[in-house]
Amino acid sequence: ELISVPANAEDPDGVAGSNSEMPAISADGRYVAFESSSAYLVEGDENGYEDVFVFDREEKRMLLISVPVAGGQANNNSGAPSMSADGGVIAFESYAALAEDDTNGARDIYVYRSSDSAVERVSVGLNGEENDFESYEPLISADGAYVSYEMWPDGSEYDMAMIGDLRNHVVRNVSVSDPEMEVTEPFTQVAISADGAVAAFNASYPIVDPTTGLEVTMPGLFIASKVQGGGQAPSWPDGSKLEAKDVQPDRISLAWTPASDPKGIKEYRLYKDGERIASVDGNTLAYTATGLEPATEYSFKVEAVNADNIATAGGPGLRV
Repeated sequence: ELISVPANAEDPDGVAGSNSEMPAISADGRYVAFESSSAYLVEGDENGYEDVFVFDREEKRMLLISVPVAGGQANNNSGAPSMSADGGVIAFESYAALAEDDTNGARDIYVYRSSDSAVERVSVGLNGEENDFESYEPLISADGAYVSYEMWPDGSEYDMAMIGDLRNHVVRNVSVSDPEMEVTEPFTQVAISADGAVAAFNASYPIVDPTTGLEVTMPGLFIASKVQGGGQAPSWPDGSKLEAKDVQPDRISLAWTPASDPKGIKEYRLYKDGERIASVDGNTLAYTATGLEPATEYSFKVEAVNADNIATAGGPGLRV
């Protein structure tokens, strides 16, 4: 069954001369999402770019979904769709500014919901701000509630794995909380469970070479889970912030909202540009980072750790 067929029988050559690829299919096989550079799959597709389409095999209906929220047609390429099990939610990447507040000029992750034909951008910052980084390779959970994707921060040697929570409209950085192992970037190639509760990804970690006695970095596979063996991670209250209280050319004083946990907060971990720079007592809610370079942009983040050594992922962050 060929599904990438022209909407108008007068245009078969246009379809034959264009690529349709990267399919994703619903669990029952009814819906198929794919990317295509063809201008003839639906009437009025005149933007000249690759778009994302959904074909309903039961109704024999083709739909173009990579369209701006404000209407009209996309001004750049879209592709790499990933579909929920019921076919109702589709994640895809796009260079186009489909959201009205998308002004970063970078590739972003969007989701389309068939329930209301709505398109929403997922790849925003940890605090909901505009994200200036490239985001790509979306993978949606079977229940359509979570989207994993990769992001390449400016100035970083590696890309990072992210998860977008579509129900709560928040983005989290995938991480693990093993107190015996310092996992380093890159956090990539993320896979997500059907309910979004568990993510698998690869990352680097240090080991001591038994032959030379030198520390070397090895790639490995890790699991990040909402619930781990000892229980659940601490929680951050709504509106939690990491704030800059005093900014100097070579240092910055940070303060944050306290996290909560039934067993108490053991410590807070501070990160700069993805690397841990300090750990402070759970009763401490401030830290001064030193050794900064003048006129340089930095990203800071704080995570909370409870008595079971389970850490949060996606704690409040700040870019200065």
